[in-house]
Amino acid sequence: RTVRNDSTIAYKGKLYQIQQTTGRKKLIVQDRLDGSMWIMDGDKSLVYQEITCRPIKARETAAKAFTLKKAYKPSMSHPWKRMGYFQKEKTEQTKRLYATDSTA
Repeated sequence: RTVRNDSTIAYKGKLYQIQQTTGRKKLIVQDRLDGSMWIMDGDKSLVYQEITCRPIKARETAAKAFTLKKAYKPSMSHPWKRMGYFQKEKTEQTKRLYATDSTA
């Protein structure tokens, strides 16, 4: 069986809390002929207790402060800006140029 982070294992639909710390993540569960159950860590048996529900995690009481980030605004020399912003200017300049040439 695999030990969960809260030191519990599930076996035959029941939860068991391991009372001792183990160095392993895998344990062996043995059902004996006399009806007893043993949870083994290698060659030593561990103390355990049957529980009805999983232990509740301790939560932090302090909530994280929400910080608003500014949106990224590229500089005027950025390629995105050059394609859009400067092209508008150029087209307006060329329109003005051709408008003045056609009237003359």
